[in-house]
Amino acid sequence: MGPETRRGEPTLVEILIALLRERRVTFGVPILLATLTAVVVLLLPRQYTATASFIPQRGQSQLGRLAGLAAQFGVAVPGDNPAESSDFYADLATSREVLTRLVDDTFPRGGEGKPATLATLLGAEGDTPEAVEQDAVRRLRRRIDAGTDPKTGVVSVRVGTRWPRVSEAIVAGIVAAINDFDLHTRQSAAAAERAFVEGRLNDAKSELEASEDRLEAFSAGNRDYRNSPALQLRYDRLSRAVTLQQQVVTTLRQDYEQARIDEVRNTPRITVVEHAIAPTRPDSRRVALRVALALLVGMCLGWPVALI
Repeated sequence: MGPETRRGEPTLVEILIALLRERRVTFGVPILLATLTAVVVLLLPRQYTATASFIPQRGQSQLGRLAGLAAQFGVAVPGDNPAESSDFYADLATSREVLTRLVDDTFPRGGEGKPATLATLLGAEGDTPEAVEQDAVRRLRRRIDAGTDPKTGVVSVRVGTRWPRVSEAIVAGIVAAINDFDLHTRQSAAAAERAFVEGRLNDAKSELEASEDRLEAFSAGNRDYRNSPALQLRYDRLSRAVTLQQQVVTTLRQDYEQARIDEVRNTPRITVVEHAIAPTRPDSRRVALRVALALLVGMCLGWPVALI
């Protein structure tokens, strides 16, 4: 018997020969996939993206205003409010609370037809008005790109549609809805805080009057308390209680007045850095990049088939 022949792994030359032998698959699949990608990209409607950016202003936290009062009782109150961070406003831009205010509004399409509701422009579908609204919110959310700059805290909102005027109006509507939501939330929180502080202030006033009455009664019944260490200690205790209650009343009075101001404050707390404008040029289709990716995917699919 002759020596056994041992076949090892295929060499690079053998692989190239196999790929060339099945060149219809080797080159046909990538070219076909790239061609289809180019056709689809070129047939899709052009997109126009509008952008706006703003900076949320950090206000004094409502908990922070009570920090001085709480510190007197040895309670630490956090001063930072997560609802005032830039990331919160970026998430708010895609929230249902904001987007539902836009889907029923009418938007102009410029010279491409009559104005229509945003739900109609997005092609929202559903058996009921609520289902149409939910579908419109989902479609709109996919078109929104909201993010923050970690260095500056600037929040950017981008929206792309087939109509430049619609993109501009949506971005402007999102910024306005964020401002209205923030204003309503602050006023509601201030009203609740005002009611709470008002009740606590009335209680503190009653406690102050009771402490003053106890101090007055003690002073009237013990005119020579300074000659007795025990009576002097009792007097000091009653005096400290009155002083502490006076500080509590003063702090609560300041918080109450501040809450009354915040309850009616209607100044915006976001500063617009870049207003939305209708884009004059459509977005880049990135045909070359997408065709290159399609070729790469085609090679990953076609070459193994050719080798097999």
